Amino acid sequence: MHRTIGAILKDDHGQGLLQVEVPDTTKPPPPGETYGDPRDPKLWRGQWRSITDPEEMAKEVAKSNIRSYNQAHNTPFASGPLGKALGQYAMTDIADQILAGENLQGGVTEELMEETKRMLKVLGTKPALITKELTSEITPKDFCSMYRVVSENTSSSPSERHVGTYKADTKSPNLSQMYADMMSLPIREGFAPSRWQVVLDVMLPKERNNWKIHRLRIIQLYESDENQAWRHIFARQMVFLMEDSNIVPEMQFSQNLSRCATVASFSCPST
Repeated sequence: MHRTIGAILKDDHGQGLLQVEVPDTTKPPPPGETYGDPRDPKLWRGQWRSITDPEEMAKEVAKSNIRSYNQAHNTPFASGPLGKALGQYAMTDIADQILAGENLQGGVTEELMEETKRMLKVLGTKPALITKELTSEITPKDFCSMYRVVSENTSSSPSERHVGTYKADTKSPNLSQMYADMMSLPIREGFAPSRWQVVLDVMLPKERNNWKIHRLRIIQLYESDENQAWRHIFARQMVFLMEDSNIVPEMQFSQNLSRCATVASFSCPST
C-alpha cells in the first residue's frame, strides 16, 4: 500500500507519451555538410521537430516500430537462400532437416559465414534432456495459480478484458474450468483465436522528458490469457526442464540457478 501511494505521488505518474520528436528535414544543412539520414534518428545531427497531434504521433511511432521490428530482415535466417528455404513461419522441410541435424542440399549454406553454419549445427544437436513429462493442458488449478498472483496494476489486454475478471473467476470452479479449457484448446489443436492475433504497442520514454523517436521503449501487451498460457508452457515447464537438465547457458542468469539478474550487472567489466 505504501509503495502504491508513493508511486501515485510522483510527479511523472501516469504521464504517458505527450509528444514525439522526429528529425526536422525542412531545414537544410550548411553547404558541404550533412545531418545524416533522417530515417536513422540515432545518427541524426540536425534539428528536431516536435509532434503533439495524436494521429501524426501514431503514424510516426508506427513507422519507427516497423523499422525496429524488421531489423533482422537482412540476417541469414530471414533473407537469402536460407531465409527463402525456411519460409515465413519456418514450417518447411528445410526447417525439419535443420532440427534433425541433416546436411542441407541445394546450395542453401554455400554463402553462409562459418559462424552461421555452426549455429545450424547447434540447432541440429539434440540436447541431453532428462525424462520429464510436458503437457499442453492447463488445468483449473493452473488457471487459479496463474491469476492469483497477477497484478491488476501492471496487466491488461488489447481487448479490454479486465484482469480483475479473471481473478474473480478463480473463485468459481465452473468458470475456472471453462477458462482453462479455452486456454488449452489453441495450444493443443494448433490455432490462434482472433483475440490472440492482436497486440498493443505501448510507447514509453527511456529517459524522463526525452521524446526523441529513437529513445522510446516498446512494450507489447498481449491478451492476458494468451500471455499466461505461454508462460505456463515456456516459463514454467520448458525453462524448468532446461534447469533440471543443466543445459542453461552460463550467460543466462536466473534466481533458480543461484545467478540472479543483479549479479549480471556486477559481472560486467567497467570501462
